Amino acid sequence: MSMVHLPAVNTPQFDWCQTAMSDHPMPVPPIYQPEIPAKFIVDAALDGRRDKIIGSWNKMLVVVANLFPGLGNQYAAIGAWEAQLTSQPVSPNRPVNLYEPADRDVDHGAHGGFDDKAGGFMDPSFLKSLPNTAKIFCLAVAHTARDKKMVRDNKKR
Repeated sequence: MSMVHLPAVNTPQFDWCQTAMSDHPMPVPPIYQPEIPAKFIVDAALDGRRDKIIGSWNKMLVVVANLFPGLGNQYAAIGAWEAQLTSQPVSPNRPVNLYEPADRDVDHGAHGGFDDKAGGFMDPSFLKSLPNTAKIFCLAVAHTARDKKMVRDNKKR
């Protein structure tokens, strides 16, 4: 059995997933077209590798999570919220696939509505977000260090 760590993928799920948010959901950048992870999933199934991480950014996140447990949670709590939403409001006529397929009558294919941002790590919109990402990462490091210090101090009592 293989474990494939997927990056954010431009699939239709963001166009019809149930949401209570006022803004349209999106995958957290960097976003990849579905053909890229599909190729790696097939490769992982055929070559027997136990683990496959897709995308440079994902590889870094997995390494950081292994070295510093809790840092990813801090990062997500501080900054991943806004990265999951566009600035467009959710349409009141939005299809929802929670209880039945949203594409029962029409096959919408594998691509979602983010083709213009699905350039992976080198996509200009992702690269433009890196300074803010670095700021959030530094805050997450500080929060993680603070939490670890609190745990250490409590154990001393």
